[in-house]
This record gives sequence, C-alpha cells and structure tokens, in this order.
Amino acid sequence: MWPLFALVLGLLVGSFLNVVIHRLPRGESIVFPPSRCPHCGRRLGPMDLVPVLSYLALRGRCRYCRTPISSRYPLVEALTGGLFLLASLFYPPSLEALLVFAFLGLLVALAFIDLDTYELPDGLTYGLLFLGLFSALLLGFPLPFPQALDGA
Repeated sequence: MWPLFALVLGLLVGSFLNVVIHRLPRGESIVFPPSRCPHCGRRLGPMDLVPVLSYLALRGRCRYCRTPISSRYPLVEALTGGLFLLASLFYPPSLEALLVFAFLGLLVALAFIDLDTYELPDGLTYGLLFLGLFSALLLGFPLPFPQALDGA
C-alpha cells in the first residue's frame, strides 16, 4: 500500500512541480492564478488536472481550444511519481521518507528549470540547503561534522 501511496503522491507533486517549473523562472506566483491553458487562457477544471491520465484522455490537447499540450507535463508527473515509488521501496513510511520526497521534488524542479534557463533559482537551491541542514539536525549527521564540512 505504501508504494501505491508514494506513486500517487509523486504524480500529484509532479503536477505542482509543472507549475513551479513554468512560473518560477518568469517571476510569476506559483499559487495564483489557478492553472490555465497557456494558449487560450481558460481555467482548467478538476478533470483537466488529473496527473498523466487527463493528458492521455485529452490526447495531449487542451479541452477547450484543442491546442497541443507539451509532453513535458506528463513526463514531469510520471518522473516524479516514479522517483517517489522507487524511494518508497527503500524508505518505509517515516519522516525520513518524506524528507527524501522533498529532496526529489526540489531536484526535479531544479533539473527542468536548468534545462530551460541554464539557471538554478536561489529559492530552490536555498530550499535544498535548508532541507539538508534540517534533515541532518533531525536525523543525525551520517558523517563526522568536520568531514561533512569538507564535502560542503
């Protein structure tokens, strides 16, 4: 049951990461306005936002204007879902697993933004830094502190 939960969570997180990947480099809010078709501007309904399945059901086109939707959207969703599923096979349900999911989500967003812009947004890289520090403090340092500093 845990791997299935991780897969579904990963698909949902991947859907949100698509918003982050698209909007963050443009300086747009990742919360408002709600998701819209980039071509016609129509607000997407709940059925249009189901990760991967809505893309397949609509045959990769906007429900309203029929403009093709980039295959990157289901790719990011499926990749994130797959990574969460894979991680769930190594980490049982725990705080550690949630931290791994957070790392994976940040890394997926950073990878795709880097592919598009050749830049890594400070907000996400600082997020990784603080998540790493928080994880180390919460779960304990896997290396002696001086050795960890050498790696930094």
